[in-house]
Order: sequence, then structure tokens, then C-alpha cells
Amino acid sequence: MESKVSQSGNNANNRGDNAVLALSNIDLKLLRVFKCVVEAGGLTAASHELNIGLAAISKQVSDLEIRLGMTLCSRGREGFELTQYGINVYQATLELFVSLNLFRERLHNSRNELLGDIAICVVDNTISDPHSPVTSAVQQLHQKAPKVQIRLQTAQLDDIERGISEGRFHCGIAPVYEMKNDFDYFELYKKYAKLYCAASHPLYS
Repeated sequence: MESKVSQSGNNANNRGDNAVLALSNIDLKLLRVFKCVVEAGGLTAASHELNIGLAAISKQVSDLEIRLGMTLCSRGREGFELTQYGINVYQATLELFVSLNLFRERLHNSRNELLGDIAICVVDNTISDPHSPVTSAVQQLHQKAPKVQIRLQTAQLDDIERGISEGRFHCGIAPVYEMKNDFDYFELYKKYAKLYCAASHPLYS
């Protein structure tokens, strides 16, 4: 027995490779799941993040492959790996959701209402830093714009820069050791580091 998605996918393939794919809400849902699987590095990790069963995620990825008429990834004992089709679909998915967010923002800006998604990535020790203004800033944004979906996560500096370049994060908060031309930098706050040694150390005085 096939799901409605599977049936529609087979019908799309029967129309030929040049058939235009009409995106529906179901397609967007499947693309969101696929995006999460890619960014989590596999189906198992994505199942924990999405809080749905592994079999359900595998079924949705398969439905998307049928819908698009292409194999997006290999998955099994050898691990998870994207095909070239999968890489192309993932990049197109990022661009699609950026465009959808921009559409919603422009639509609701006409009513002076903030709406959309914002993905912020910070280094892990920023959240626990009592001098960091991140927590209070997120709270203020939520109070002023409760319909904005805020996604806050932690990562290493290299991952933050890569995520911004790939469009997975809108901004990142991290210490700056080298300013790169690919990014715009704004000082958020100062954090001081001190070097300590024991009284028995030769440098102690």
C-alpha cells in the first residue's frame, strides 16, 4: 500500500523528467525533514531532534525521493551520505526557505508585524556567561515579536562561520580571532580572560 505522497510521486515520474513539480504543503514538510536529516548528519540524530520515530523519518525521506524522482542519499550500515542530487536538493531547500521567510517578512511588514524564523548560533560558553546579553536580548525579542520563531543553538567557531556561509544561520556570536571579508562584524560585548598559576609556580609573585 502506498501513501498519498508516494502515489503522487509515481504519477509525477510518469509524466516524464521534464514535468514541473508543483510544491504543496506536504512537499515543504518533507523538505524540512530532509533538511534536518542533512544538518543532523543522519536519520538517527534527526529522529531525536524532531522527536519522531526512525522509521517515520526514513519513510518521509523515501517519499521525498519518490516525489522528486531521484535518490537523495545512501543510508544504512555504512552510514549516511548525500548523493549529488541530494547536495543539489539541500542547497535548493536552503534557498527556498530563505525565500519563504523573506516573503512572510515582507507580507507582514506591511502590517507592522514581525514574523519569520531567525537562527542564531553561539559558542557554547556564551549562554552560561553572566555578562552575555544574549539571553536578555532573546527574551526582549520574544516579548516584542512573539510570532518570530527563534532557534538558538551552540557550535564551534568554524561550524558557526560555515553555517552562516551556507545559510543555515542568520548570525553567530563568537570571539573574533581573525576578521574575514565574508562576514560583517559587530561588537556585542567585551569578555576578559585571565591567566592564573599556583603559588608554587615559578611565575607566581
